[in-house]
Amino acid sequence: MGTAVYNRSKDAKAATGDWLGELVKPDPWYKDVVPDFRNLTKDELPPGHETGNTFTSVCINTAIYLPWLTSECLKAGVVFQRQILNHISDAANVHHSGKKADVVVNCTGLSAGKLGGVMDEKITPARGQTVLVRNEADVMASNSGTDDGDDEVCYIMQRAAGKFLKNRNRQSKPLKQARWRDAFRRFLPKRQLGFPGRPYLSE
Repeated sequence: MGTAVYNRSKDAKAATGDWLGELVKPDPWYKDVVPDFRNLTKDELPPGHETGNTFTSVCINTAIYLPWLTSECLKAGVVFQRQILNHISDAANVHHSGKKADVVVNCTGLSAGKLGGVMDEKITPARGQTVLVRNEADVMASNSGTDDGDDEVCYIMQRAAGKFLKNRNRQSKPLKQARWRDAFRRFLPKRQLGFPGRPYLSE
């Protein structure tokens, strides 16, 4: 599906600039990896954005994809185990064959910050406000930041059930319910990102 990323130069020094700086570059590392990459023209950009890129990508609904992937692995003879490990090196010793595993892939997510042998101090949890709306998107889109805070971006992803939108930030302190309601109210006006002149919600 078509994907577009929009850049505002004023976001470069914001927190979102650290996350998305490479994504919105006119000459990013991934330009030779994704199909149909090109820079957007000025008339293709939403108001307030100076540059942007477009390319073809996919959007995977993990709630559907992961159970399917698990079933395919089981059919292929993959053995799943649940283990509690304190060190990454222990993973090689729990292969179902009793032999030491040849390869260990670390997919521990946030736990990589606490797992022995990894202890990645750069791991930071990110949370966001999500809204699922009734509509179809012509393109999946993301921007480099918003005026609501330097740790907030807006992006739109297409799902089978409609258009899935997410505001993301890196706030590490507990977020009170009132703050979530405020985030939702601020989120709705971002609906025109990539869809100028089109209704956000279909009745």
